[in-house]
Amino acid sequence: MVKRFLYICIALSGLLYGCANSDDSVFEETADQRINQALATYQTMLTGSQDGWDALVYPASGGVYSFYIRFSEDNRVVMYSDFDDQVASAPKESSYRLKAMQTPALIFDTYSYLHILSDPDPDVNNGTTGEGLRSDFEFSFYGDSVSTDRIALVGRRNKSRMVLTRASSSQKAAYESGAMGKNVGFHKIATLHSYFKRASISGVQYEIVYNPAKRTISFTWLNSSGNLVTYTTPYYYTAKGLQLVNPLMNGSQTINQLSDISWTESTKTINFSVNGAKSAIVEASAPLKPDNTAGRTWWQMAVNNDETYWVSWMGFHINGVDDALKVRDLTAPQSEFGYLLYWPGIGSNYDAFAPVFFNTQEGSVNILYGNAVSRPVYTNDGRVVFSHLGTIGTEEYPTSGPAVESARILYNSRGFYFIRTSAETYDMVSAADPRIWISWEFL
Repeated sequence: MVKRFLYICIALSGLLYGCANSDDSVFEETADQRINQALATYQTMLTGSQDGWDALVYPASGGVYSFYIRFSEDNRVVMYSDFDDQVASAPKESSYRLKAMQTPALIFDTYSYLHILSDPDPDVNNGTTGEGLRSDFEFSFYGDSVSTDRIALVGRRNKSRMVLTRASSSQKAAYESGAMGKNVGFHKIATLHSYFKRASISGVQYEIVYNPAKRTISFTWLNSSGNLVTYTTPYYYTAKGLQLVNPLMNGSQTINQLSDISWTESTKTINFSVNGAKSAIVEASAPLKPDNTAGRTWWQMAVNNDETYWVSWMGFHINGVDDALKVRDLTAPQSEFGYLLYWPGIGSNYDAFAPVFFNTQEGSVNILYGNAVSRPVYTNDGRVVFSHLGTIGTEEYPTSGPAVESARILYNSRGFYFIRTSAETYDMVSAADPRIWISWEFL
């Protein structure tokens, strides 16, 4: 039995040796030759589009950004980006290279507009410190996602996506003439200080909320039953206009794009067209239709979840200025400001509105002083009214400053409209002055 086992082992060894020494090969070229051939093919594809490429980049943090990119055979690249109106209008030249890594890779190896999304400094892109928007500047090719007209790539570090689509000569001319920069002028909507911004599009009144931080745009309208409908989609810019990632469908009306964008300084209006029909965004003093349930839902949501409350990181936004009252400058001994808090039902008959401080030595979270607020009053026209009941906290309530001014706005007798912006966020807009609002996040 042992002898038979040895014979089998010897036979198998010979078989394996024979396989290892065979001159036959599945491929005619070596692995290095194949990868170099792939890189040469990709180089030809990239530079073969004389008019460049439209590019969409999807950072891992969310949103989508548009680029126009043109590659040259000497490994130089020129690009525009819709990150802001400056980089949308001014071309930037940098370098690129193709390299054999685990897969063939396209690497933008000097600072370009793509690097803005990846920059670790939050002051550059409003991203996370050390991570930016979790985008990439090194991308891998995948053979089944590559053609002469479309190239899909995946970021090597953050797995962000980039999709290149061959551009036409007219698109190239439009980018080079500054068309995308003109369209990014839609950012001027931020200079309309009223929270409520409205446009009539083919006879339908839409309230528009533009969120450049999240790269989303929302449309709210009344359906045939008189009920509010809200639709939110990511967006990006091209040389043609503001493109909705997902088109808005409202009955027979479809909105894919806001085109022909311009700004009229004298009237503070943003002009645009939808499917050839002209429209404009103007300020409004009240919502299209107040949501009578939003304020109650906001208050009850915290009560229904023990030890939870609403926080604002920025305080009141006034006349286009975030943290206009400078609550983030509040200090206390051995402490730094954390956020403004509204805590429904903290007491048997009152709520709390107060700044919260982080004690840096003890690692504790404290309400040193604040306001005891009477239970909100809900009006029939959708407003929520707050009134003063007293003060709370372990420290003496200040006589002036950001906390006092914030409470003064809260106690405005006209109250506030509530707008639900997501499952766990609300905006609270002054009914007396729609240029004043505060954003709440569930914590």
